[in-house]
Amino acid sequence: VFSNIDAALFYTKYKNYIEPNIVGDGIQFLNVPNANVLGVETNIQFDILENILSTKLGYMYLWARDPDKEIALKYRPRHSCSANFTARLEPFELGVNFRFQSKFEEIDDLTTTLIVDGDKHVPIYVTDLMLGYNFILSGMPAKINLSAKNIFNYNYVEFTGNLSPIRNYS
Repeated sequence: VFSNIDAALFYTKYKNYIEPNIVGDGIQFLNVPNANVLGVETNIQFDILENILSTKLGYMYLWARDPDKEIALKYRPRHSCSANFTARLEPFELGVNFRFQSKFEEIDDLTTTLIVDGDKHVPIYVTDLMLGYNFILSGMPAKINLSAKNIFNYNYVEFTGNLSPIRNYS
């Protein structure tokens, strides 16, 4: 049973777009005379088994370019995907979340000289788990969650030199 389907197409043409660039020991904001951002985003949410097993799937394609230099804008993944599955057997709830992001096409050239292995970018594959217990406390609905983030302890950077969170629990 489909609950929700959402899709969007977008296109933006920028003049004098400002983009941060790493220079020396700091960041300088520089104009990109022309920039184009074209993309599509889709999300589908539905119940596999009504009120028991549900899912939400998402995908975004992004074509962000500097047409004058014929290169991609920096630090933008072309593909992003997410998948969320939730199983409910009252009072328990189990969730699995997965996200993928393709590696960046362009980064600051200076980062590759200042940071060891600064050019080593990989796609992002992260899986999280959640176990919840629903109950009533003083007449009000309440929930306790146990979460495990990045369960496969995948090492990646979302920005050069900044290791993203390793496996953690809350």
